[in-house]
Amino acid sequence: MTENIDIDEEWDKEFHPKEETEKPIPKVTKEDIEFVIDTMAKEAKHDRTSIKQIFHGFNTGLTKTVLHGNLNSKNTGSGKSYLLNLVAKYYPAKYLLILQGASDKAFQHAPGTMVLEDKETGELTPTEPILNQMQLDIADLQQKVEEEKSKQDKKDSKVIKQLKEQISDKENEIKTILNKQVKLIILSDCITLFLDTPQEAITDNLMSILSNDTDRDQKYLFADKNASNKIGTKYNILRGTPVVFTTRTIDDTASRRFEEKNRRFVNITPNVSEEKIGDANNLMWQECGLAPEEYDDAVVSREDKERGKKIVAALVEKLRNHSKYLEAKQFGIKIPFLHSIKIPSNDVWSMTVNDRMRRYLTIITKENMDSRPRLARRDNPSIFLPISTFEDFKETLELMEIAGSNIRPYLAEWYNDKFLVAFKAEGGQKRTKTENIGETSEKTLTEDYVGVATRELCEITNIGSEELRKKYIDPLVNQGIINKTRSNIRKNENIHYPVDAKGQNIFSLFKTEECKLTIKPGLFPGKKLILEAFGLGSKSEDPGFERESSEKRFGAEGGIFKKNILDTYRLEDHVGKEITVNELIDRYLSDPETCFIKVEQKN
Repeated sequence: MTENIDIDEEWDKEFHPKEETEKPIPKVTKEDIEFVIDTMAKEAKHDRTSIKQIFHGFNTGLTKTVLHGNLNSKNTGSGKSYLLNLVAKYYPAKYLLILQGASDKAFQHAPGTMVLEDKETGELTPTEPILNQMQLDIADLQQKVEEEKSKQDKKDSKVIKQLKEQISDKENEIKTILNKQVKLIILSDCITLFLDTPQEAITDNLMSILSNDTDRDQKYLFADKNASNKIGTKYNILRGTPVVFTTRTIDDTASRRFEEKNRRFVNITPNVSEEKIGDANNLMWQECGLAPEEYDDAVVSREDKERGKKIVAALVEKLRNHSKYLEAKQFGIKIPFLHSIKIPSNDVWSMTVNDRMRRYLTIITKENMDSRPRLARRDNPSIFLPISTFEDFKETLELMEIAGSNIRPYLAEWYNDKFLVAFKAEGGQKRTKTENIGETSEKTLTEDYVGVATRELCEITNIGSEELRKKYIDPLVNQGIINKTRSNIRKNENIHYPVDAKGQNIFSLFKTEECKLTIKPGLFPGKKLILEAFGLGSKSEDPGFERESSEKRFGAEGGIFKKNILDTYRLEDHVGKEITVNELIDRYLSDPETCFIKVEQKN
């Protein structure tokens, strides 16, 4: 084993490389991205959607707007860790941090760079170069002392005293720096995987970092000894946000901070159909019993895997290069149809839905940046904004069919397909039962609510009452989706009914089976609206445009830039040729109907 390793240096080298890429990065086409997903899915063909969620999520870790994921299922052994490891195999190891476990303060005390902080400006200065130079200065002064002492008759005690005073001053400066220096921990460009359910304290302590809410550095206070061996309060500076993926089977809906975690992590649930389990069992034996060449032919070839890894490596560097010109929390894309994106809800959860949607659209647009038009800075073409297309938004909407829900997908499926069906079969009538009292009297028992009994839910779900409670009822009760109360008819069981008295399906972005947003005709992103989004509607490209239409649609500030954006940026196609906005619309934005449906409002 190698000894005397500089831990800070190794951490930076392994997880936060700073070297610039010398060789030109090859283009990554839409077909390349599809090839990578197809190759991954060959070893998990029933989990293509989950693979795409993980792939897009991993890639956000190389940008300034991360999107975390939580792989969960109602049963162990469904392939949560398998899927994370499957996708992770295609990523360069230096960007991965794969954990089997971690202490609750592990990230706050991770290796980093020692710095001095200017309290006025917040500017950070690395201390290692300063300390190294001061040690060299001390060594130089000590050499001069020895030289002065070695003189026979001409040594000057006054000079020696001055030199020793200078040495003492330098040593005191070093002590001051050691007492004042703090650790800077860089958490960006790191894909962190928890392959087992993490301690609650870990995610609790990381909550503000994972939220990606601030563009400033964050500080972690702790008690420690200083250079004089005195205990005092110190702090570490945390910069950036790692993208974090966790796994979980245990129900945590009753935990103290569940709602906060639920907002920060997209739920990803592996397929657990009988067909998937059967194919997974076959794959396990193929991995074990086939020669490598046979596995290449039967499942996926090593050559395809290597090609996939090269594509991912190129994509990772493209994302990092694009992000280095962005400030914290900057998205770095242009969405010509952003005013059309309206979801059918304005409750608190809708803010989370919109945030997830914009992060998915951002990363999908960036992944396809070599196939997308762009706005390139005229003064520095290396700084550019890929332009989102309806193709990017369509894929975003398909992912949001699951990511838009605030509960785990398998719970939503059970609630919509089994529970609501049974509840609506009651026809809105409370159940009653007549019992005989003695030989001549009767008593009628009536339920307090319209609801479905536990035993009936067990029958339609084909599981026992204890499993039903733990895996379905309790999580939905804890999240405020289902209510339960003791039955008046059968005292030893409960009846269950929706909190929403209308018995509506769990929140969905879509009013039809198609993954499309339903919007008013005035918001449909046709040519005129996109021209407005570029601030060009009043110019010669669209002579019929009236400024008032933009102000009515978006408000006085909504549709028109005070400054022409094309004075700052050059509009280019995907090969770098300058184009007009009309050409952009005709070539890249001519199919809004793939994502939007126009619906007239009822009076």
